[in-house]
Amino acid sequence: MVCPGNGNTRNIGSISKEVSLQKGACQLIFSNPSATAPEIDFITITKDLVPNTDFESGANGQPIGWTAKAMSGDTCTWDMTGGVDNSKALSITSSAYRNNYGSSYFESAEIQLEPYKYYRAEVLVRTQITGFEEHNTFAGGNISVRLKASNKRDYETHWGMISKGVINNDEDWATAVINFQAPYDGKVKFRLNNCDAIGTCWFDDFKLYTDDSMVKMEGSKIMFGVRRADIIDSGISSDALDEFISTYDRLVDENESLTGLDYETHFENEKIKVVQRINLPWVGEASTRSYIWWNYDAVKDDFIHFKNESALSWALPHEIGHQFDIDRWNFDGEFWGSFKGYAALSRVGCVVYMGNTYYGKKGTPGLWYYFEFKDLDKLENNEYSGDFIIGLLAVRSATSWNSFTQTFQYFADENNYIPTNNYEKFLLFLNKLDEYENRPIGYTLSLFTEQQLNVIEYQLKKYSGDVSLSEAETANYQNLAVVNNINCSGGKYVEVTGTNNLGYYFTRNESGKYLIKITYLSGTYRKLDVVINGTTYQVECTQSGWDTPRGVFLVADLESGLNSIIIKNSPGYQQGAVGIDCIEVAKKYTGI
Repeated sequence: MVCPGNGNTRNIGSISKEVSLQKGACQLIFSNPSATAPEIDFITITKDLVPNTDFESGANGQPIGWTAKAMSGDTCTWDMTGGVDNSKALSITSSAYRNNYGSSYFESAEIQLEPYKYYRAEVLVRTQITGFEEHNTFAGGNISVRLKASNKRDYETHWGMISKGVINNDEDWATAVINFQAPYDGKVKFRLNNCDAIGTCWFDDFKLYTDDSMVKMEGSKIMFGVRRADIIDSGISSDALDEFISTYDRLVDENESLTGLDYETHFENEKIKVVQRINLPWVGEASTRSYIWWNYDAVKDDFIHFKNESALSWALPHEIGHQFDIDRWNFDGEFWGSFKGYAALSRVGCVVYMGNTYYGKKGTPGLWYYFEFKDLDKLENNEYSGDFIIGLLAVRSATSWNSFTQTFQYFADENNYIPTNNYEKFLLFLNKLDEYENRPIGYTLSLFTEQQLNVIEYQLKKYSGDVSLSEAETANYQNLAVVNNINCSGGKYVEVTGTNNLGYYFTRNESGKYLIKITYLSGTYRKLDVVINGTTYQVECTQSGWDTPRGVFLVADLESGLNSIIIKNSPGYQQGAVGIDCIEVAKKYTGI
C-alpha cells in the first residue's frame, strides 16, 4: 500500500485495499520500508456496507434492503431479467417529468459510514427514455445521497447531492457515479431515481467505496475535501495552503459579522464543508447550512491563482454567502449570495480572479469596479440583474456596512413583522438602510428609476409565485401564424401582422393597478397598441432579434372580474410582424 503525500502534514488523506479475512481473530501488521513514516490516525475495517448490491436477493416480489416509492402513474419493479446478462435489476418507469425531489425511486436502508470520510457510489444504468428535460444535467437514471446535516435536522436530499443522469437508449450499460462526504454521524441513505424523464431506467450492480483520491483540509470553521492530485499538480506550497484555508476562515468570520448570525447556532457546531465534486455543471453550488460543491475542474486553477497572486475565485465566496441566508430577509437568494460574497471579500481585502481579470491586485481597481455599474444595460432592456442591485446598494449608495448589519438583525428579530412578499421585503430592506444611515426614508429607493423598479418588482414577485402567465398561443386570434421557438415560454410565439389582433381575457380578484409584462420578438424597432378594457396604451419594442425574447412593461388599471387585453401593431408600424410570446400580470405595489 502506497501512501502518497497530501500537500501538507496537517491534511488528512486515506488509502484502502481489499483483502480476505478469516472468521475469528485476525492480526494486522504494518511495516514501513521507506525512510520516512506516515502518521496513521486510525484503521477502519468494513464489509458489505450496502446489502444486496446486485439486487439478486428478495422476497414477495421486493428486493432485500431497497424500498420502492412510485409516484402516481409510475411503476417501480424488481425486474427478474432486466439486469446485466439477464440477471435481476431494479427498474423505474416514469410517466411524467418530475424533478429529483419528487421523482420515483428505490431507497436503500440506512448505511453507517465513517463520519466526514469521502466516498464514491456508482451503479450501472440502461434506459429506454422517450423524452427528457434537455437542460437538466440530472435527467435520467441517477443516484442521490440523503443524510442529516446536523443532529437537529432530518434526512434530506440536499441540493446538488445528485449524480449526473444517464440516458443511453442504445441498450448498453453506463455508470452513474457520485462522490460525497459522509456527515457528522456517518449515516446515509441512497436513492436510485428516474428524474425529469419519461420512460424506463434499469439499475444493476450498485457499488460503494472509499474515495482515496481525496484529502481533507480543515480550518476553524471550514473544511475542504479536494483531490490530492490537484494540490500536487498546482505546485502550491504547504504554507500557501495554510493561508488559503485561513483566508476562507476569515470570509466566514466576515459573513458572521455582517449578518450578525451566530455561527455555532446557525450551523449547529458543524463546519462548512466544501467538497470537490465530479460532473458538477456549475463552478460552485451550495446546499444551505451544510455543503458547498466545488467543480472538479476548477480546483487546480484556484490553487494556482492563490499561489501566484494570493487571489481567490468568485465561486466559493458566493456559495459561502448562501450559507448565511435566512428566509426572513431572502428576497432573492442569488442576489444575497453574491452580495455577501462581495462584502466579505471587500472587508478582508482579497484579490479576486473573475472573468479572466484580477481585481484588487496591485495596480488594478478593486472588486467594486466590477459591480459599480454592472448590468445597467440589462435593466434598460427590462432584464433583471441582482448584480446591478449590488452595484447600487454596496457601491453607489455609500451605505456603511454597519447599517447593513443593523438591517440584517432587524429582519432576523422574530419580534419584528416581515412581509412575505419578496418585493415588499426588498422595499423594507432599503427603508431600514435609510433609517440606520439617518437619511430620509425613501432615499435609497429614489436611486432606482421607475422603469428599473418595475423590472425588479416583476422578478421578485415572480420568485414569490405572484405572477400569472398566459401564453400567446392560447389567446384569441385569426389569420396569425404560430411559430415554434425553443427560447420562448411554452416553446412557441404568435406572429402578429398588419392590423390583426391578439386578444386575452382573464379575471382578477380585485381591481387596482397592475404590472403587465409583454414578452415579444422583433427584428426591428416597433410600437404596439395595448388596449386594456377599452383604454389604449402604447409601448415601444426595441429590436430583439428572432431568437431572443425581450420584455416590455406597462402599468394599467384592471377591474375586479373579467378583463380584456388586445395587442396589435400601432399605426405606422403595421408593415412586417412582431412575435408575441406571452403576457404576465402581477398586482402593482402601491403601499396601500
